[in-house]
Amino acid sequence: MGIFNATFISGFGFGPLMGGILADYFGMDAAFYTMGTFNLLAFLGVTLFLREVIKRKATVTRISYRGIMASKVTRGIFSYQAGVSANRGIMTTFLPIFASIYIGLSPALIGMVLTVVIIGNSLLQIPAGNLADKYNKRYLVILGCLGAAVTMLLVPQARTLGTLLLFMAFGSIFDALAMPPALAMIVLEGRKYGMGVAASISYMGMGLGMGLAPILAGFVVDLIDVRSAFYVCSAALFLGAGFFGQFTRGSFRT
Repeated sequence: MGIFNATFISGFGFGPLMGGILADYFGMDAAFYTMGTFNLLAFLGVTLFLREVIKRKATVTRISYRGIMASKVTRGIFSYQAGVSANRGIMTTFLPIFASIYIGLSPALIGMVLTVVIIGNSLLQIPAGNLADKYNKRYLVILGCLGAAVTMLLVPQARTLGTLLLFMAFGSIFDALAMPPALAMIVLEGRKYGMGVAASISYMGMGLGMGLAPILAGFVVDLIDVRSAFYVCSAALFLGAGFFGQFTRGSFRT
């Protein structure tokens, strides 16, 4: 799962940088043509190389939606995904505004900060995955969430490019620590109830957090200021860690 995350996040990190360069030098249309080309390449890659495993040991005889919705571990993973995705949605929305107003960074430097943080996160996925294979997955997820929550409290105090990068780097480290063990837990749940339905519930939490949290943070920012968005990030992470810890209590002891 760490290798999967590394490739996924790398694309997410390089994409905006590549799109910005293409738009600057060749026009906005070029960015969309390139995006379409990459989607075509992805389609061809899946068609040619992603083959169904025909002979395999059946691990799930019947998909149980009622069973997986009743699973406390699944609820915990949903809570984690919602909290972490809320943090990502708010951070990527309001960090550029904060960095421009309070630190005076140019758009190029803001893009550099986001790219460095995202790519750094992707590079940490494989070692974090190794930790998830050796140590208690539940504790790693909780530690990652709580650490990221604390760093979000520090981000509004940044007044230079260096301090902003430092705080964001710490947040990226803790975020990377939690992702592989959380996804490994999804896979373990999928073996019981069906891999597709387990993944869909996890990504539903991700979608809800990413979609709704920036709107909520926007109302808070309108009432207070842009720095308050990061306090909402921290609250979402604390809540995600709390619900995850409560639901998964007694699970994944090793």
